[in-house]
Amino acid sequence: MGGSGSRGAGMGYASGSGALNNPILQHAAEKGQMPSTLSQKADLASNPRTTGQDEAYCLQNEVYFPQLLLTLQTGTPEQKAVAAEALFNYTAESDAARQRATQAGVVTHLIDLLRIGTDHGKMYAAYTLSSLTSIEEALEQMCVLGAIPALINILSTCPLLVCKKGAMRALGRLARNDQAAADIVAADGLVPIISLLNRPDSSLVRRCLIALF
Repeated sequence: MGGSGSRGAGMGYASGSGALNNPILQHAAEKGQMPSTLSQKADLASNPRTTGQDEAYCLQNEVYFPQLLLTLQTGTPEQKAVAAEALFNYTAESDAARQRATQAGVVTHLIDLLRIGTDHGKMYAAYTLSSLTSIEEALEQMCVLGAIPALINILSTCPLLVCKKGAMRALGRLARNDQAAADIVAADGLVPIISLLNRPDSSLVRRCLIALF
């Protein structure tokens, strides 16, 4: 994976090449787990999958988490998308990782990515928020900070199927909470969700049904 040509504050972005000189991302790229440039980023035609993480990689995730957070705050849209992908893998590790990410304030930055990020960033923001719904504090933040309208908007505006599937995965998990379910209805979420039931992708339809029922 990689970012743009500008140098990120304190992050060691290679000038001009757009490559991330970040050990956590370099390690993953060397192992073939994470692309080293944006042109080699995840296939946006399929669902994202967490990388097979060994103990050393998980340790690097922990050590370099502050750098991922900084990139989400101050990076270019492309750099933020890369950080969201790394965060997706980090939060897949454990409840402790999801709790740490929540307490660090990632929910706000992920919602921002849903609104103004690249398609790559929107996809990983949606899937990461879906993972964070297992943390009650994160779920409450999503309801308060506007994650639900942003996710619903993706259903209508993002052309990529995988983005829609990520948004529906998050909405389906949010809908388990009574307040969040009410917020989905209040945000006029039923119409775009129901409209997706005609799509030929069975996993997308299943996620819509989960959210509705």
